[in-house]
Amino acid sequence: LVSNYKESYLTLKRELTSLILAKLSKCLLQVPIPKMFYNNFDMQITAKHGIVIEIWPLILSAPLTLAQPWS
Repeated sequence: LVSNYKESYLTLKRELTSLILAKLSKCLLQVPIPKMFYNNFDMQITAKHGIVIEIWPLILSAPLTLAQPWS
């Protein structure tokens, strides 16, 4: 049961990562974005492209770095 939970949790985090990158890429149609810059988003994305994230529910961090609930 715990193994299935871990697998589901990790799958959701990967899907969230893909969704964030897809939405960012959609905002920047002419500019290829190879990856999402979480730690320095303001310098890598906002300063260069004028994209601002509003109402982000967490401190801006990569979904794959979120704490594991079973740890």
